[in-house]
Amino acid sequence: MKVIFKQSIDLFGEERVRKEVREVRVDTTVQEKNFTFPTDRKLIEKVIGHCRRISEEEDIKLENLRQRNKKLKHQLRFARKPKNMNKLRKAQRRLHKIAWKIYHDLVSQLNPIPISYMKEFDVLYRVLTQKRDDINKVYSVHEPDLVYLRGKNISRMSLRTRVHLRTPGRR
Repeated sequence: MKVIFKQSIDLFGEERVRKEVREVRVDTTVQEKNFTFPTDRKLIEKVIGHCRRISEEEDIKLENLRQRNKKLKHQLRFARKPKNMNKLRKAQRRLHKIAWKIYHDLVSQLNPIPISYMKEFDVLYRVLTQKRDDINKVYSVHEPDLVYLRGKNISRMSLRTRVHLRTPGRR
């Protein structure tokens, strides 16, 4: 909210706002986003990708787990049949462990973490630690403010971003 008010003051000038505006009306709504449903597998793969990108930018060598990673992705892709559900769970667990290993390796080698990566590491940590029943889950690594909200009759649930609208009340 503070950011919104600061921007409106910067836009119109502080003196003009004090003279003309007596009240400000703020309303919130949601804006739909065109995202596919974020499965755990997709998010974990994105965490691994982000960690690899950061390690390349900082010239850090990480443990090479690409071959194992490739096999797990293949297992996860074709394990949706009922008789393969145990394989699916095991593969998801292994992929999660690999992501944790890569994340911890990167954090320990980057210690202390540069300020430019702080937000990104915070989001990656939230993705790796979130549980099934958690509130305020991360549904997208590059846009962590996304919320999963109930929609209208047509689309029951969808990914959206909260939007704040403000209009100054004139005298």
